[in-house]
Amino acid sequence: MRFDGVKVGAGLLASVQKGGNVVLEQRFVNDEVWMPSYVEVHLDAHVIFIHKSINVISTYRDYRKFRVDAKITGGAEEQ
Repeated sequence: MRFDGVKVGAGLLASVQKGGNVVLEQRFVNDEVWMPSYVEVHLDAHVIFIHKSINVISTYRDYRKFRVDAKITGGAEEQ
């Protein structure tokens, strides 16, 4: 996905420059659900007077399935 640019407060408060990109890859886990496996983000951003280049790569693996029980109690005092 490529960004065309985003401005907040007409670009005075914050902006993300045109040309940034995000890559998201998913895989089918346990034949049940699609989960992210790889995310890559490259952006140039300005927040007020600060310029920041953001380059992040994350990988996800070893998903596990958990079963939990929950019980809601209380809330209002019982008499």
